[in-house]
Amino acid sequence: ARIFQYGSRALIGLIALHQPVKGSALAELQEHARTLMSNLSLARRTHRWGKEIPVIQGIPASLRLKNPIDSFLEVVQKVTLAGYIITDHVGLLKTWKMIRGGKSGGVTTSKLAMKFCCISCACGVILQFRKMLGLHPDGKPKDIYPLMELAFRHFLLVVQTSHFADWFITHDAVVGCAGVMSATIDAKNQWPRKPITDAQKPTGTTTGEAPRTVRPS
Repeated sequence: ARIFQYGSRALIGLIALHQPVKGSALAELQEHARTLMSNLSLARRTHRWGKEIPVIQGIPASLRLKNPIDSFLEVVQKVTLAGYIITDHVGLLKTWKMIRGGKSGGVTTSKLAMKFCCISCACGVILQFRKMLGLHPDGKPKDIYPLMELAFRHFLLVVQTSHFADWFITHDAVVGCAGVMSATIDAKNQWPRKPITDAQKPTGTTTGEAPRTVRPS
């Protein structure tokens, strides 16, 4: 859903660069893309309820990390991520007029949520770079590639969320393309891995299952 949502935003931005005439085919396509983007965004926000619980449950483990810098960064990352999800719930309730939101309604609250998310993603970038720097010099390329991918994913999310938070406004085309790329990375990591054959199985392995990877929160 996120790929299509941000793909629609990228399309809106690209069409806007051509300044379509009202009533033209491009203008109609832009409106269709806007409708798809808005509805997918609302659906994703609705299904986000409860996702703050595992994030909050993971905070004690971050507090037990031996390295104080890593512990601090992980705690900030998780606290701001939980803050983003909870604040987004409030913004959604204001949009539905279930909570009084003042003149701006849920818009201001949603921007505050995006600020939390931007800080969380920025911490994610720093954490991945710290992990890369901590790798042994003789490490294999396959050890660093997943960390580079995660760092790039978090950077793309910083681009997106800083735009929505009004911290660093770019363009719908830029944000849309960044969203499609970050969503594609997430989709790739969730795709079922192909089971390894007996010939590819390392010594001492008793099953043919591919090793599992832990996805970021």
